[in-house]
Amino acid sequence: MLIIKIERNTMFKFKKLSLIVLLTILTMTLMSCTAPQQKTDQGVSVERKIDSNLYHLTLQISSDVGSYSQIEGSISGGMAYGFGSVSGAIWTEGKGLVRGTLLDLSPSVSFAEIGDDVIVKTTDFKIVALWPNDIVHLTCTADYEPICSIEGLEGYENIAVGSVKTGVCEDIWEFDYCRMTGFEPATQLEPTE
Repeated sequence: MLIIKIERNTMFKFKKLSLIVLLTILTMTLMSCTAPQQKTDQGVSVERKIDSNLYHLTLQISSDVGSYSQIEGSISGGMAYGFGSVSGAIWTEGKGLVRGTLLDLSPSVSFAEIGDDVIVKTTDFKIVALWPNDIVHLTCTADYEPICSIEGLEGYENIAVGSVKTGVCEDIWEFDYCRMTGFEPATQLEPTE
């Protein structure tokens, strides 16, 4: 009798352990089936979209790029109920913005066409050495930056975890992480005496 009792306890523990392992595997499998998420500027989670292409752009610089490095601000800000503001430098540690006319683009994208004036984010500090009308060749990624209206914030008194709901979302794509691969200097006028 004693031997049978020990076997039943061992068998029960084995079944219990097997059930726990099976539930853990099932939970991990179900969690991996959900689409990757990203947060919008409003703090709403949306499905992440990834563009794995590299884009080759040719831009004619439309303003004095060096001025971007001179625009400074103090890093400060505040936040209340998920809304707030922050100010700071446009160019910090080789990251900044460049404006120009798109002369060439490969492959094509739905959010920009040749001839458009565009603003790109760059991680290449050499950009500040360019002059107006220089032509710069860039390799960039396309970054997904959705913007969504939100619901459930009337009066702000009902804000709680999970109370913010997504309203209408727009897919916004932008050129990001651009690196300079070459440039053609603009024709400079010779000084006259």
